[in-house]
Amino acid sequence: MEKSTQSVLFVTKVTEDQIRQMNREYNAREWDKRIDRLSTFKNIEFFVAAPQKGYEYSRYYAKYEIPEGIILFTEFDYSSSLTSNGFCRIQLVPGRDNLIEVFRILLKDLTGKEGRCANDRPNRDIMARNSQVHGAVFSNQF
Repeated sequence: MEKSTQSVLFVTKVTEDQIRQMNREYNAREWDKRIDRLSTFKNIEFFVAAPQKGYEYSRYYAKYEIPEGIILFTEFDYSSSLTSNGFCRIQLVPGRDNLIEVFRILLKDLTGKEGRCANDRPNRDIMARNSQVHGAVFSNQF
């Protein structure tokens, strides 16, 4: 059984200008396009995860608000992929040396059962309300 709350990552917040200078080796033009697309969302923030937790390379994340009001935290790179994973809540906890610890928090349904919520209209409405009222952040990647 998964733990209710689990540390999944350490990230550092960076500016849009800083992230544009990173990860350009493969295809700088396409990298800029990915950032431009993300920058169309409200309240965008960018993060970098140095190599850790089994990864030998840096990874790039964005936190942003989509039009329906849900605040998302997602990894991005040159390609985009769709996932049918359920959503969990994410908490970003500032620490020492500008590191931010990312926690994955499983959700509870009305019966108290823990897990990830499905990507359906009722759950999206709940996530949007929790994002708007409480600043809750969600992800389907952890």
